[in-house]
Amino acid sequence: MTLVLALSLLCQVKADVVTKLDTRVSVEWKGVGLSEALDHLRSATGLQFHVEVDDDPYVHFTGRDLPARTVLKLALRSAALGAVYRDGVLVVRKQGEERGARTLQLYDVRALVLRVRDFPGPRVDLRPQGVLALVG
Repeated sequence: MTLVLALSLLCQVKADVVTKLDTRVSVEWKGVGLSEALDHLRSATGLQFHVEVDDDPYVHFTGRDLPARTVLKLALRSAALGAVYRDGVLVVRKQGEERGARTLQLYDVRALVLRVRDFPGPRVDLRPQGVLALVG
């Protein structure tokens, strides 16, 4: 029961992040530092960010009334960066390094391991009525 509760909470937290990423924002970043851009998104969405790059690259993006997900993706792409969700935080990394994220997938396999009962079926005879079969 504890595992089910933990998975339920994990799904709820992830759904909350997805909802926050759908928040509409308008930005005009022309050579703005990454930390300043993420601070703007943090205040608009309430999301937490962790940056795993050494310098503070400049991002360039202008957009009006766009989902924060789109703004983040395109702004990070302009600086050759990417983001991955991990432990309640969006982690910003160099592009390509975010692909190493592992995800947990649960599949219901009960139907595959269930033994199917064999019920006797009706007798089917394809010969016309009145014809005898010769067994020889």
